[in-house]
Amino acid sequence: IHSAVTPDPIHAIYIGIFGYHLWGCEKRDAGVDTVDSRFALVPNYPGFNHYSKGVSSLSQLTKKDFKSIMMQLLPCVVDLVLREVTICLCTFLDIAMLVSNTSHICTSLDSLEGKLVEFDSQLDVFQREKDMNFPKMHIELLSEGNKEIQRI
Repeated sequence: IHSAVTPDPIHAIYIGIFGYHLWGCEKRDAGVDTVDSRFALVPNYPGFNHYSKGVSSLSQLTKKDFKSIMMQLLPCVVDLVLREVTICLCTFLDIAMLVSNTSHICTSLDSLEGKLVEFDSQLDVFQREKDMNFPKMHIELLSEGNKEIQRI
């Protein structure tokens, strides 16, 4: 039965990896005041929340909040964090976009599998964090799902 259950992107990606781990590091490393001022400068865009007072004081974020912050974060911090952190964040955002697809084909699963391997190898940039306990990336599950699709 476990092979039939798919991970929930809201809890696994948005709240889990991003909300509990990456978001806190980004705010701290880039500087809360700087991040807030840059988010306040981001213009309104359909489908995304606008944070005129910044993002550091927000509590009880929704999926839309997490998604909006994730999509606006990179341009707000790109020059404030290490290059390796930026690359890792880009890879994570690719994963978030791929898992949000409602259906997959072999090539999208291959791409996701490749991004998971890439992300796993980039996490060393966060090893300085004592509380960085990322959930195991279940690449084997993707591989099995990909094999099943290829059989069909």
